[in-house]
Amino acid sequence: MHFFESPPAKDFENIAGMDDLKADLQEKIIEPLDGKQVYAQFGVGVENGILLYGPPGTGKTHIARCLAGELGVNFAPVTTGDVAGPSLGIGVQLIRTLFEEARQNQPALIFFDELDAIATDRSSRSQHHDRKQMVSQLLQELSALDNEEIVIIGGTNDPDAIDDAIIRSGRFDSKIRIPKPGFETRGAIFTYHLPAQCEEIDPDRFKHATQNFSASDLVQAANGASRRAARRFLHTNSSSVTITEEEIFDAIDDVRSNHRQLGEYVSQPPATGFEAVAGMNGLKTRLQEIVIDPLERPQEYERFGISVETGILLYGPPGTGKTHITHCLAGELGINYVECRTSELVSKFVGQGAKNVDQLFQEATQHSPCLVFLDELDALATDRTQTQQTQSQRQMVNQFLQELSELHAADETVIVIGATNRPGDIDTAILRTGRFNEKIEVPPPDGKTRVQILQSHLEAPTGALNLEQIITRTQGFVASDMEQLATESARHALRRSRENDTSAKVTQQDIEAAIRRLESPQTIQSPRQRVVTN
Repeated sequence: MHFFESPPAKDFENIAGMDDLKADLQEKIIEPLDGKQVYAQFGVGVENGILLYGPPGTGKTHIARCLAGELGVNFAPVTTGDVAGPSLGIGVQLIRTLFEEARQNQPALIFFDELDAIATDRSSRSQHHDRKQMVSQLLQELSALDNEEIVIIGGTNDPDAIDDAIIRSGRFDSKIRIPKPGFETRGAIFTYHLPAQCEEIDPDRFKHATQNFSASDLVQAANGASRRAARRFLHTNSSSVTITEEEIFDAIDDVRSNHRQLGEYVSQPPATGFEAVAGMNGLKTRLQEIVIDPLERPQEYERFGISVETGILLYGPPGTGKTHITHCLAGELGINYVECRTSELVSKFVGQGAKNVDQLFQEATQHSPCLVFLDELDALATDRTQTQQTQSQRQMVNQFLQELSELHAADETVIVIGATNRPGDIDTAILRTGRFNEKIEVPPPDGKTRVQILQSHLEAPTGALNLEQIITRTQGFVASDMEQLATESARHALRRSRENDTSAKVTQQDIEAAIRRLESPQTIQSPRQRVVTN
């Protein structure tokens, strides 16, 4: 097997946009190679290696190929399948052969695609012995490179899955993140891949239509628009070879429709606002300050350098109303809403969970302004230092971190609110500045709030109620308990009305009976039991 091919015909002119990245590679790789004698006088040389990391489809392989073309050096694109042999020991031999060829073909550039799959963490219990030997051989070869004109580039979607020793080996001096392209880069990539002229298109429409597109998505959309134009030209005898705006946006819609593997997440703005939240005045005031007012009066807040908080963590016992307050916040703002239990994103297939996270945020960004509520956040973002995570779980956490970082830097308004009963179980990287800046405790309601919640859910007429007695009898009840208490009280009043053939109001006796029922051992988990449990 031969790994190397001649210097690629493509160079940096074939990379649309990404000017900062190209300047970075120019400084760290190209100039030190072209002027190695000058650099040697200052005791510096070419960066030993560079790790390119970011979501799938952002162009890592294309960048490496164009870098080899820009340098005019031989190129070896290496995937897992190229070095993982069918029998024991073959992988080690293939790694050895790769580097022997590199020395014979230098100057050369080796690009390891999906480096995390080739150099998986050897401490993982699921790591096969043969794969561990292969990683050890790769580490040995990397360490043996000395004053040779061999550039090593690694590409990965999941840098955390790479064996620590590979990163520490000195072969990856720089780590460069390749995010999904911004608006200007998206336009440059799309235009570059259109083989014919196109009509002038609405830039704002293009910006929103291609939001969250990767480089590969844009290439696919450009090809789709070209095919549509070719069919029109063929079937209508049109004299125009110009691609129309309609053909462009139809092709973009085709790509976006292919993204929808999980169906629609986003729902319309909820009909209820803060008027449906009983009590919780302190929490509502805080959300007004950090979310509502900055969104509704942006110029006033910008003068003071204050922006809307886009990452909020609500924590507290189950049933305290975290979901309800978030739902009502979206309604108060009048923006689209995503409500998702993180367990819905988990998949038994490696890599699918990360794709699910990516899909959710793609849809939220497409429908911005949008509020994303992630219930049971600790299930998605478990502390990696406290638990033995699978590769799929690590990929999910990594993807989630990337999405939060991209949202923080993006123009679109997507507010992410996470909820948890166990904030101590969440990975500290999730809670860092720039992701979930605001952490708000949602404790069990006090007595006055419990009564307000009960009254807000009691739709039936009520008689004279002993509010102090209700406060005393509902110690330890959370918001969901009070909602259930309202339902049980109404049921008890209805039964009594039927038995006596009279129209009845909900009385103190109905509420007392409902409390006894909720505290009954037959109840799956009574409020009293929950207090003891928590």
